[in-house]
Amino acid sequence: MLTIAGVAGVTGQFSCNSLAPQCSCSSYPDTFYELLCPQFMVRFSFNDRVDLQCNSMERLDYTVLSGLRFGDVQMFMLSLCPLPNASVRVVMDSIGINKIEMLQIQSYRNLSDSLQKKHFEKLSDVTKLSLSNNGLRYLPSDLFEDMGNLTWLDLKFNNIILPKEIFYSTPKLEVLELGRNNLTHLPPGIFKNLDRLKLLQLWSNNLVNLTRAVFSDVPNLLHLDLNTNGLETIRLDLFADLVKLKTLNLYGNYFNSLPQGLLSRNIDLETFQMQENKGYLLTLPSGLLSNLTKLKVVRVSGCKLTYLPEDVFSGSNRIENLYLNRNSLSSLGENIFLDLEDLEVLDLSENVMTHLPKKLFPLQRDWKL
Repeated sequence: MLTIAGVAGVTGQFSCNSLAPQCSCSSYPDTFYELLCPQFMVRFSFNDRVDLQCNSMERLDYTVLSGLRFGDVQMFMLSLCPLPNASVRVVMDSIGINKIEMLQIQSYRNLSDSLQKKHFEKLSDVTKLSLSNNGLRYLPSDLFEDMGNLTWLDLKFNNIILPKEIFYSTPKLEVLELGRNNLTHLPPGIFKNLDRLKLLQLWSNNLVNLTRAVFSDVPNLLHLDLNTNGLETIRLDLFADLVKLKTLNLYGNYFNSLPQGLLSRNIDLETFQMQENKGYLLTLPSGLLSNLTKLKVVRVSGCKLTYLPEDVFSGSNRIENLYLNRNSLSSLGENIFLDLEDLEVLDLSENVMTHLPKKLFPLQRDWKL
């Protein structure tokens, strides 16, 4: 059984009478069509996407649906369907799709190494590609050779081993999703040619030995997510080339130490997150979050901190939201918040402080103690 639920920014025409005679068709005005064929059940509506879902991984004859004419659409989703022997373009032709902006293939099965370059031939106009939840492991280095216009690529929830050259043909990438892939290593040069990359998602992997060379090819990166990677420490120069970085997420790692000066070159940083640290990081390095004049949000909740150096936020006068709750802080230096003239929200709840310095709060704000 196959289901198509979808939408078309329809340039073509559809009529129940134009389909194969062995198919029956019902229409629901202004909502969707439902088509029953010997091999398929097709359901689709007309907006901006076409979803084609299969209940069998066996080879299917899509030409039965050759009466469909969707024209140009924004998104085509191939879900729970067998990979065609040739390009996905063949399936699109069978159901009357001329051009798409986004392609999503989601098998929820183990495709392992079955995805090949041929599956993306004649799809050079696609700008967004989602391959999440496919059990992908081995990807050929030329997989995206015909997809040079990609700006957004989603590979999360797989088990991929990335060839060093895998992204060499996608220089326009701005968003790259690699979360939950059991990645243990990123070779230097893996992001070569991705100087337009803005968002890099590496959450829920096992990247415990990252080096500066991994990020040296993405100088325009704005957002980096390294949460839940088992990191125990970070090299001093790891983020040195990410001078435009705005958000850094280090949530849920196992830090036992952090180097002093780690963020000294990340002067555009606006949001820093390091909640729920599972290691024994009892304090932060002196000046870790100092002199970051664009920093607005700091989340260091649930990190077992017992002490904070008085200069940890020195010179970062634009911090608006500061979360230090669920730690083990027993006291704070009198001048620790002295420069935080824009501070609006401060959460110190669930610590073990019995008193605070009288001059700790030079200005009254909505603070939670």
